[in-house]
Amino acid sequence: MGQDGDWDFLSFPATDPQPGKEWSITERVKEQLLGPGTVANSDSLALMTPALSSNEAQIRALIDERSRAVRARDVVALMSHVASDTVSFDVVDPLQHVGAASTRARVEQWFASFDTPIQHECQDIIIVAGDHVAFSHCLTRVAGTVKSGDKVDMWFRTTTGYRKVGDKWFVSHDHNSVPFDSQNGSASLNLKP
Repeated sequence: MGQDGDWDFLSFPATDPQPGKEWSITERVKEQLLGPGTVANSDSLALMTPALSSNEAQIRALIDERSRAVRARDVVALMSHVASDTVSFDVVDPLQHVGAASTRARVEQWFASFDTPIQHECQDIIIVAGDHVAFSHCLTRVAGTVKSGDKVDMWFRTTTGYRKVGDKWFVSHDHNSVPFDSQNGSASLNLKP
């Protein structure tokens, strides 16, 4: 463990079971599961996971950038990777926002509704990326105090579709949702991962 009690993670390359894929395993997992001083080999292959592809890494960076933009309430940064023909399904009315102008108006309205900084985080991110199309899904948390004085702290589901134009990824579809209680029909806003 590190001095602050957190785990120290150091990656090292291992045998490549699939040509063209980069594989890694953390020293800490290796030490805990295989014992100190164990060298990675085909016997420890079950502990390895594929590293992110370049496109997956670009999408991950875009997700992080968009989360920072929400926390900063930076409409320009948030919209900089939104396709002009984007379609957005949000957790609030209306049923959909079509086009970047409609999405921008919703973002501006949402940011202005908060009286405090917006806390925003994404958890359990899964990314699947090809050369021109990708999608991700995660659990997203938003928290803060809105202008009415009400506190918001909720988790919701986010699925995002991306399209690559040239060397830049754009959000072509964004879908945020919460489940509902089938017994009373109300949104389940207090669920946590």
